[in-house]
Amino acid sequence: MLWRVWKIVVVGACVGAVIWLVISLEPGRILAAAREAEPGLLALSIVPLAARFLVWSFKATRLANRYGGVRYRTVLRLILAGAFINLVTPAVKVGGGLYRAAGIRRETGWGFPLAYGWTLSDQISNILGGLVLFGFTALAAGGRPFYWGGACALALVAAFLLFRRRIWLATGDRTRDLLEPVLGPNVGYGALATDIGLASLSWAMLCLACGLVFQALGSGVGLMELSAMLAVGTTAGSLVGAGGLGVTEFTLIGLFTRIGIEPAAAAAGTLVHRAILYAVIIIAGGLALLSSRRISSC
Repeated sequence: MLWRVWKIVVVGACVGAVIWLVISLEPGRILAAAREAEPGLLALSIVPLAARFLVWSFKATRLANRYGGVRYRTVLRLILAGAFINLVTPAVKVGGGLYRAAGIRRETGWGFPLAYGWTLSDQISNILGGLVLFGFTALAAGGRPFYWGGACALALVAAFLLFRRRIWLATGDRTRDLLEPVLGPNVGYGALATDIGLASLSWAMLCLACGLVFQALGSGVGLMELSAMLAVGTTAGSLVGAGGLGVTEFTLIGLFTRIGIEPAAAAAGTLVHRAILYAVIIIAGGLALLSSRRISSC
């Protein structure tokens, strides 16, 4: 209970900080920068956002099909609905994960440990994919902070691959049911590498969408630097919950100014990109949630 209250307080504080930041940068300047954006590129940024969820669902379907036949459209619906739940609740991925576990359990008849283990393995592969993408984009961006950050990110992924079997052997029987899709011997290194690669591709789609928004604003920042900063900011928001609302925006505005984007343009690009992302999740995720409820009631 205290942790939930703490999350709500943090999200509220960060939303307040974003409002304060916008006011300090003069809303008129930010609005002027947003109005100068090219509408065609803003509309085009929706395409990689949609592709992100399609790739993500393909990866999650691959994970599920190791334990039984699951339809892609079912997983896509659960992914979208779970994203909607995570956005509108301060659940730090737990709410959406539980919803997806319940949905896949209805579809397959799996026990809860395996069903939630599937959602857990999906999230872990997403984290690893994000680390890989950040690692390579940071190294490509250049500069000592990027080199250190990229090397550390790739080292974390390497450590997971190196020690995951040892962790598996050290787990108890009950824990093994939950961690089977993540660490179990049925998941070979080739399959895990493919999962991580697909997760990186899914993250790359989010970076491309953000890059198109800043391109629409006329910003000349490099995609590698932008992607590295986006990975850091999005991760910070995900750790708090409510879809990263407030936390992600506050962090990204600060990070984007550090790579040379003018503050008003950084705020405009961040807010426009996040608004488009939220709109996609609310519309597509809300429809997926309603569709799932209709199917459950039939």
